[in-house]
Amino acid sequence: MNEIGKQDQRIAATLRRLKLEMRAARKQTAAIKGEVEATTAVVADRTEEARDARAELIAQQQALAAARSDKRELLAGVRVERDEAEEDLDAMLAASASLAGQIQSASSSSSPSVSSSSGSSSGGDSTPSSSGFIWPVSGTLTSGFGPRWGRMHEGIDIAAPAGTPIHAAAAGRVIIAGYMGGYGNLTVIDHGGGLTTAYAHQSSIWVSGGSVAQGQSIGAVGTTGSSTGNHLHFEVRINGSPV
Repeated sequence: MNEIGKQDQRIAATLRRLKLEMRAARKQTAAIKGEVEATTAVVADRTEEARDARAELIAQQQALAAARSDKRELLAGVRVERDEAEEDLDAMLAASASLAGQIQSASSSSSPSVSSSSGSSSGGDSTPSSSGFIWPVSGTLTSGFGPRWGRMHEGIDIAAPAGTPIHAAAAGRVIIAGYMGGYGNLTVIDHGGGLTTAYAHQSSIWVSGGSVAQGQSIGAVGTTGSSTGNHLHFEVRINGSPV
């Protein structure tokens, strides 16, 4: 009987030990499960962060590619505009050489017998400058006299809407009125003493010869000849040479 009792005690002790081990195993399993769940959550968060970062990187790359494409298109457009402007300027210079000869042939060294009073209408600034000229058209100065893209721009450009009246900068005699190559529709006025003014790219010419008064309307702004937009190309020449 004692032997049976001892055996029962051993079995009971083993069961208690096994129960304790099971409880410990369950706690350990629960702890491991918690760690796994926490790690899984961290991995999920980091995966989401990585996904967001990748999406942001892709968006930035696309934006950069679009910006580069826009820049290329802008540069291409600028080059085209520059090439067109250079072609226009070349055409103007070619016409300028011909114009110089025509002015010298047609102009008179005598002063014009015309009053310097304003005509039917006047331009943006009807007050004569120190040179005695008035502003020939109401508009915005967009290009001055001097070198441009390695070439000489022999006058000034004044932007204005199509049809804006152009006025004689000073009294004089019309010696050229017609179409001339890069100048398009052109009027040249002789003011005497070898001084002339030229008005190019007109949409229409309103004088054909004879005398004009300072401020008299002589034509309308346009974009004829070698021109990329409505404006007046205005030149002052002495003995045929632009100054």
